[in-house]
Amino acid sequence: MEFSLTIVSDLDTVLDNTRGILWTIFFNRLFGPITPKNDYFLGVPYPKVVGATALEDLINSEATSMVKSLTDSPLSQDAAVFKSSIAIKFYERDRHAVCWETWTLRVNVINNRRYPAAPGERHDLDAYREVFENNLMEICDVVDAHKSHIPAITSMETSPFPYRILRQDSSGNSGTASVEYVATTDAGDVIVQSAAANTGVYGEEILRNGYNFIKKMLSE
Repeated sequence: MEFSLTIVSDLDTVLDNTRGILWTIFFNRLFGPITPKNDYFLGVPYPKVVGATALEDLINSEATSMVKSLTDSPLSQDAAVFKSSIAIKFYERDRHAVCWETWTLRVNVINNRRYPAAPGERHDLDAYREVFENNLMEICDVVDAHKSHIPAITSMETSPFPYRILRQDSSGNSGTASVEYVATTDAGDVIVQSAAANTGVYGEEILRNGYNFIKKMLSE
């Protein structure tokens, strides 16, 4: 099955925002014994797992690499919005490695360093918080409503199914870098694809329309 979410943040909040969404998805797909704990994005709690060092390193690395790949390109310096897409795929543990679930995250990052807010203000933090809360609720609703597609769980491992995280920019370009490495002892791996940012809109539109601009991105 396939599910999709839209993340909206600026450069100051996108790391924690993306980490929170990734953690919430994985938390609901770790079927073995775990010890939960909370972390927070703009005061909103989301679930994590105590002692899941490899997964935490993977999530931190992926979120950091996403922002770096979008902002490091010379073509991206005047971009108003950076766009990326992240897919989390879960596979059956057999020789066919059938993908049984995909989560696609459409990430929209407002370039608040190029188009800063007025002195003493921050770019739509309430809007980012609201979108984040809605994404958490959507994940909870999805995992509660759709269970029949989950393969039989035959082990007590924390992560009984292999998974992949794939990323590329919104234009579909594979970029200049492609890295593949083993991320966990449960045979999960990650593919990172870097690409230039897609500008798409102008900063003046952000400043003029504020939250209406964010709502427009969510509807795309």
